[in-house]
Amino acid sequence: MNREEEIISQLIKDFQRIIPNGKVIGKQKVEKKPYDLVFDVQINKTRKKLVCEVKSAGQPRYLYQAIGQLKLGISAEKDAYPIIVAPYISERGRNICKEAGVGFIDLQGNVFLKFNSILIDVQQVGVKDRAMGIDRVSVKKMEKRTLRRLFSPVSSRVIRVMLENSKEVWTLRALSTEAEASLKQTYLVTNTLDEEGFVDKKRGAITLTRPGELLDLWASSYNITINEIQTFYSFEKNPTSLMKKASALAREKGLKYAFTLHAGASLVAPFVRFTDVHFYLAGSRGFWVKELDLRPVEYGGTVHLIIPYDKGVFYNRQIVGDMVTVSNTQLYLDLHNYPARGKEQADFLRAQKLSF
Repeated sequence: MNREEEIISQLIKDFQRIIPNGKVIGKQKVEKKPYDLVFDVQINKTRKKLVCEVKSAGQPRYLYQAIGQLKLGISAEKDAYPIIVAPYISERGRNICKEAGVGFIDLQGNVFLKFNSILIDVQQVGVKDRAMGIDRVSVKKMEKRTLRRLFSPVSSRVIRVMLENSKEVWTLRALSTEAEASLKQTYLVTNTLDEEGFVDKKRGAITLTRPGELLDLWASSYNITINEIQTFYSFEKNPTSLMKKASALAREKGLKYAFTLHAGASLVAPFVRFTDVHFYLAGSRGFWVKELDLRPVEYGGTVHLIIPYDKGVFYNRQIVGDMVTVSNTQLYLDLHNYPARGKEQADFLRAQKLSF
């Protein structure tokens, strides 16, 4: 018995445990079809034909494949409902299925079925079991570790480069060079992106396929406070005047810097009025504090000097007139979870400057 046959057998055995008011009336193994089998089920008093694609792994990459196969085959089955069956489907995977209009059942008890008058949406949380040898608690921990690794400082350089050049077709070496990351690190990142369904890898070519979803995932776990931020009081009350002075100092001394948050957005997609000026700088703050005549404060300051968590923050800086801001990707990330109207400005920036 192969892995997929084991999954089918386990599903039939556990169907009433997973769906207490349901039962399998019959099943039909199919051949020369883009899907694996058809179940006839009854839930309460409703009968339905479930067209199933069985996957031995539930990562997004395989879910996208299964959704494509089900979409191809569903028209051949009258009054049928497409579902994916797998040992375990992650939260992101479950959302992918729902958005595609495809149901799912995994052997951990996560279920989504929506047809006729039936709606079953069950997400198992905080329960530990080992159906098909899977420890759900361990899987959740692994998912979190994967996310942390994917958006760790050096790994995020690779992702930032791909988002900033979303239509580019990369070789591993070219991507590694552009991101200033090792070949090994770049390989690991692109492999994870492939498993998660974000890139397509064919014959050595790497292409980003779902930039918008990748940006959403990164933004959901990112906060500008990952950087080292120090706040200062300035006697200059006009934020634009202060930005011009800081830019002139940087040009004169050859210093690397970049505005972000509302100050940065004001240069490329102005939307929200602002009073605070945030900017990244390379090196120590001492020069800037002295030349801009800043005073350190705990509260009420309007100038925020940021030491970046990684040099990748400076990738693809934008020069607007005489001033410099971070890339649109970095700007969106910084704004997205910023409490002072950051989400509004981030959404406007995305609509104006990003194509995904």
